[in-house]
This record gives sequence, C-alpha cells and structure tokens, in this order.
Amino acid sequence: MHVNSVTSKLYRSWTQLAALWCSKIVQQPPPVHTPPAFVLVEGPNDMAFLKRISVILHHDDPTIPDLISLETDGRIVFIPFGGSDVRFWTFRLASTRSREFHLYDHEISPETEVREHVVYAVNQRPGCRAFLQSVAQLGKVFQSGNPAP
Repeated sequence: MHVNSVTSKLYRSWTQLAALWCSKIVQQPPPVHTPPAFVLVEGPNDMAFLKRISVILHHDDPTIPDLISLETDGRIVFIPFGGSDVRFWTFRLASTRSREFHLYDHEISPETEVREHVVYAVNQRPGCRAFLQSVAQLGKVFQSGNPAP
C-alpha cells in the first residue's frame, strides 16, 4: 500500500505540473521573435571578407555593424550560394518574410545583365536589398587562405 500511496502522489504532482505548464506556457502567446536577416554572397571568400572588414570598420566607427557578432547572436545568417544561377535566389526566401541582403559578383555579359535584373527584382521586395559589385570577385581582394570564421 505504501507503493500505491507514493505512486498516487507522484501522479498528482505530475498532473498538477502538466496543468500548470499548459496554462502558463502552452496557452501563452509565443514571445516576439525577430527572424534573422539573410546575407547572400557568392561564396566563403566573400563571407570572410565582409566579416573581417566589418570588424575593422566597426573598431573605428561603432555605428558600422560587426557582422561576426551579428552572426554569433543569430541576427544574421550567411548563405554562400556558390555562384549558381542568381535567378533562383530572387524569390527563394520570400516566404520567410525575413530581411535579405544580396551581394552579387560582377560577371561578363550576358550574365551581368541577368544579375542587374535580379538586383532590380530583389530591391522591389520590402526589407530586401541587392547590389551588384563593380569588381568581379570581392572575396579575392582580401583572401587570406583561412576559412571564413
């Protein structure tokens, strides 16, 4: 009988805990969560360059964001798309309603014209900005041989 008494008390305790959990946590509206912004770049060299230059610039001017800190805090997510067809990324993340920043390398014609149209289309979406670099590969300018942090 002692076992049944202990089991009964445990059952009541867990039942009360479950009721409390359901009333206080499950039925509460979820906390406001701002989804991270997506930063789309051609590859890991571009990612590394942007992160490193942002740290340097942030050191001199704290109003310039430190991208490494933003990534660590989960406020941005880098997406290196590997230089694939940029048209695929024009609306790929639109359903997430997240902010997006696209940075495309300048290529030779006719690819540059395709990228110009994609930049225009991305810039029409709320919270999204896209840019076409004036140099072919930004990541190569600051390539260190080390993987992106």
